[in-house]
Amino acid sequence: MQSQSNPGPLLKANGMDRPLVSVVLPVFNGERYLRQSIESCLSQSYDCLELIVVDDGSTDSTPLIIEEYTKTDKRARVLSHACNRGLPHALNSGFAAAAGQYFTWTSADNYYRRHAIARMLEVLENDSKVDFIYSDYSSTDSQNRFLEYWSVGEAQELLAANRIGPCFLYRQEVQKALGRYNEEMPLAEDYDFWLRASTLFRMVPLHEDLYCYRTHEDSLTARLRERVAVIADRCLERNLPSLTWAARPDKAAAYLILARRAQLRGERPHAWRLAFKAFRLAPLGAFRFLARRVLRLPGPPPAAQAR
Repeated sequence: MQSQSNPGPLLKANGMDRPLVSVVLPVFNGERYLRQSIESCLSQSYDCLELIVVDDGSTDSTPLIIEEYTKTDKRARVLSHACNRGLPHALNSGFAAAAGQYFTWTSADNYYRRHAIARMLEVLENDSKVDFIYSDYSSTDSQNRFLEYWSVGEAQELLAANRIGPCFLYRQEVQKALGRYNEEMPLAEDYDFWLRASTLFRMVPLHEDLYCYRTHEDSLTARLRERVAVIADRCLERNLPSLTWAARPDKAAAYLILARRAQLRGERPHAWRLAFKAFRLAPLGAFRFLARRVLRLPGPPPAAQAR
């Protein structure tokens, strides 16, 4: 993974030059929670930011709500799509207009804790070797009641699932290097971006609760859970060959996990193809994985594992 640094654009505030943070907020018919999401951005303790709200063809009161904030806070502006183009396209529209040194995006039904941007920015500003920071978060219900605390994983855990979480901040150089969010991967566009980022940049977890992820029946994740899982698997399969940081046995294990999921979905020919890729990549590692996970045979004793 490489680290890159660029001074980027700076804004003057309180007599100091401070980096600008660009926050993109895509929304489609999000009137129910949009105000709280916008306010959580504009009330950050780190206030040198721009908020780019991308209205992706909303037909409810979303445009009127956005206008309330763009009229009263010069840091907020709106980009409007005439019709709904989907989340990846909305993200690409927003970031094409972003001017910050640091980038992030959030959802219209979630919200930041007050010091979220400040804490993540502090890590990036103090360590030039870190390119991408992501934090722990809490899930809440529709009434903002706490449900569960979620601890994000190491970047290497992307081999198993999307462990980055919804709260993150990364350098402008990451966006420049990776280009657009993949519009062929709707519902897994973030996972695809993280996987591609992991091959070029250093991604570091921050184990502080900085964000609230709302769980409700109208969310995309809730309505399309099974489809999200399928597309995420396709996303991992597509990116696995390019993950240069992953050891061959670990890639083989990932292929076997994908094969098992495909089998459970009734995709037997595809499952066999994935299993073949695993054994071709690392025959011994794939067999050991099968023995432990599928055949339920005991693994080697701890001393042998240490070697």
